[in-house]
Amino acid sequence: MDSLHQDHQEFELKLVFPAEKLPAIEKFLRSKGALKRQHLQAAYIDTDDFRLARAGIALRLRKEGRQWVQTLKTGTSSNFARLEHEIVVPHRGGGIPAWSLAAHAEHPAGAVLMKALVNTSAEGLAVRYSTDIWRRKAHLKARNGLVEYALDLGQIKAFDSQGTEKTVPVMELEIELLSGQRSAVIAHALMMVKRFGASIDTRGKAQQGFTLANGIQSIPPVRAELAHFANSKPSDTEIISTIVQSCLAQILPNLSEINAGINLYDEHLHQLRVGLRRFKSALKILALNHTYMTELQIQTLEQVFQLLGTYRDSNFIAEKLSPALKASKGPAIQLEIMPPQKHPSTFLRAKPFQELLLAIIALGNHNVESSLPNSLLKKRIIAMLDSTFRDTKKQAAHFKTIDDLKRHRLRKKLKFLRYSLEFFGDFCQRNKRSKYLKVMATALESLGNYNDICVAIHELGPSVEKHSQHWFAMGWLSAEQNRVREQSNENLKSLYSLKKIW
Repeated sequence: MDSLHQDHQEFELKLVFPAEKLPAIEKFLRSKGALKRQHLQAAYIDTDDFRLARAGIALRLRKEGRQWVQTLKTGTSSNFARLEHEIVVPHRGGGIPAWSLAAHAEHPAGAVLMKALVNTSAEGLAVRYSTDIWRRKAHLKARNGLVEYALDLGQIKAFDSQGTEKTVPVMELEIELLSGQRSAVIAHALMMVKRFGASIDTRGKAQQGFTLANGIQSIPPVRAELAHFANSKPSDTEIISTIVQSCLAQILPNLSEINAGINLYDEHLHQLRVGLRRFKSALKILALNHTYMTELQIQTLEQVFQLLGTYRDSNFIAEKLSPALKASKGPAIQLEIMPPQKHPSTFLRAKPFQELLLAIIALGNHNVESSLPNSLLKKRIIAMLDSTFRDTKKQAAHFKTIDDLKRHRLRKKLKFLRYSLEFFGDFCQRNKRSKYLKVMATALESLGNYNDICVAIHELGPSVEKHSQHWFAMGWLSAEQNRVREQSNENLKSLYSLKKIW
């Protein structure tokens, strides 16, 4: 086997677009020299329990014209950069050539592969799904780099547990950086969003093959994880990039699943909203470094956040309040008829939000060092954490006597503190971090329940005169409000009985 050109960390953005835009996009690429199409047939290798796919690893054999290429891709700390290693596989005749794990042994991606396959024999690997793609490629120069466009049309094939072949169509555009700065890819993606209504999609072919082979519509919702810095003394640029990438790691996968048109998207939507809320918190931290988004971008963020909130509020009444009343043998709730809500992808795919996402991606891939000394930003972050801690502790001491508006403000500040500790867990005492965040999560959960009850009371209030049976619901909510208020107060006492961990 011969080593190929790929021995690097790739950076690319994948876009999907309305089907009616395909002719215009093909015309655009042909005008840039993409006159011929390449036929690509690939087989994805995995264990019977899809251990590689679950670990974000893709091991692929692909026929490119007459040549077979084995490719290994693994994830990195960035949402758009992957370790990639390719080798040419000598093969004559029909069928798929034999694959070799040892061929990647000297590459960093190979170490990731072998770690995922610990206690797994090579005999347990087999082809689990395949792709049949026609690709049209073009190289475009930008002021700050050279990028490759790859328009892929075709299908993904897999066999389910009953041996039935299933397929899903592929129509996507990848923009990959060949040389230069990552901003070149982002600029080209922005052009495609504005010109052709394209939208970002992080679902790779391997992921779609995995869901197809397992007979599921989507991957599970992606929740927030603690951010970690690559260096013990991170620069300002690394701090900013790490917290933005942490937000994107939660926002983009959930967004991509919703935009793919899945039916059961409530939890994906909730986690998307959490990711956006975390980014709103991150903006306060970025402001310490004089890093800001435009007024229009902030406005778009707020609008989308509020739109997602309408789904969240309506779900509480339908999924929590109504079942609780039924269990209490109370009458059904009859809310005023609301117009049916459109699928959230209608505004999540829209140009303003997609442009905002690309601005956030640019923020997380900025190449220029900040103007502040490294030590100063960290000191400012610690000072902000201290100030928020003192403020919330003071308000929590009077939780039972302050009004609901102040309770809501306390909840928002406590969320900011929690997200900040998720961003800067490396600045904390690691042996105490897990317990502290767990106690904080418990307090926030009860505060969230309290807020949901307040919203439900507000929603039901105007309908009490028209629907007398709602008096039962209001009485139940009032009692539940008192119970959860007491619970929240006790949880806050538990939180502030602990010493801060930073």
